Amino acid sequence: MDERDDRAGYSVPDTGGDAAASEAVPVRLDYDGQWRDIAKIAVGNALLTLLTLGIYSFWGRTNIRRYLWSRTTINGTPLEYTGTGLQLFLGFIVIMVLFFGVNLASQFLQGALIAQVNTGDGPGIVAGLIAVVVALVTVWLYIAFASFLEFRVRRYLLRQTAWNGIHLRQGGRNGAMIRIALREAALVMVSFGVLVPRMIIRTEGYAYASSFFGNRRFGYSASPRSLYQPWLVGVLLPILAYVAVFAVFGIRVALSAQDGGDVGEAFMHNLILLPFAVLFLALLLIGWCWFRAHLFNLSVSALTLVPLRFEAGIEPRAFRSAWLRYYGVLLGGLLVLGGLAALAPGLLDAGGIVVMVILYGGFALATQIFYDTIVVHGLWKARVAATTVTGLLDPDTIRQAQLETQRAGEGLGQYFDAGIGEV
Repeated sequence: MDERDDRAGYSVPDTGGDAAASEAVPVRLDYDGQWRDIAKIAVGNALLTLLTLGIYSFWGRTNIRRYLWSRTTINGTPLEYTGTGLQLFLGFIVIMVLFFGVNLASQFLQGALIAQVNTGDGPGIVAGLIAVVVALVTVWLYIAFASFLEFRVRRYLLRQTAWNGIHLRQGGRNGAMIRIALREAALVMVSFGVLVPRMIIRTEGYAYASSFFGNRRFGYSASPRSLYQPWLVGVLLPILAYVAVFAVFGIRVALSAQDGGDVGEAFMHNLILLPFAVLFLALLLIGWCWFRAHLFNLSVSALTLVPLRFEAGIEPRAFRSAWLRYYGVLLGGLLVLGGLAALAPGLLDAGGIVVMVILYGGFALATQIFYDTIVVHGLWKARVAATTVTGLLDPDTIRQAQLETQRAGEGLGQYFDAGIGEV
């Protein structure tokens, strides 16, 4: 079997030759986890995270993953998560060093170029153009960097997932992925965000077509065509409308100040635009859920593991229900805390400030508990329930392939869907 991962096209999966053996059986995918169990784990994680000033959060994330994996079964046999909190912690340090390194290098380059122009007799517009170019290059690199991070997240999560003693793994070369990400990020910028679905499918396609279960390679065939409507109408349009509202707001306040008017009065007068901003944010959340549902269904349905085929039919309301409930709790808590700060006497003295810090810290931990219970557990359950597998599986025909050693994890997995979930 040819396992080269830097080819231009996507792979043709290995059939294994004997997948239709007499021991082959239909595949049944189930999840029997309970939100109460997740809540108990999340509470313990939150308390230990508070006591360790945030360090334990990586071990807490590992606890959540182990529970989700262990309660997800294929034909009654549970998945196994073998990652560790230390791996996530080390991965977080590596990512933060890279992130701040890129950010500092960008700022240094921008400042150095502008200073070089300003030392001469050139017009100020040259410095401005250089600043714009450097800013665009920085955005381009960040977009590509995000896709590369998702590639690394998926690689780590698959490597740490096993079933029936056999691990999944993602191959693919970092260099090949970086080239794809840079090319697609450039197209996204040139198209003003229109081609984001294409970038997702291209990068995701390379990752999944380089993935294995034991010695069996996955196949992946998807077109971004069905994603453009939910992306353009559900996501990009509300973003542009939201930006337009605040642009109008800022211009009107600036014009009022330029004309000698009272800036505070102009600011209050233009608050009439605030409800429109809230409306577009709500529409953006709904549209994002619509897009995420389409993306999940497309990605899963594009997978094959001969002779198995996967199908998914999750509804957007599953995403809406989870995220609206979570943000409802978040908004309600912020309003309560804001009201206490505004109405309770004495909260501006030293003792009151300490009380508010404690309240806000407790609120931050509570939101993580709600996130794990409502979003992570809820969407994991919905994803498993919406996924079906057709074909017959004979586990005896699948053998464990050589695995790479991973000393550091991704560290930021919960911020990237990576086709697996907010875990």
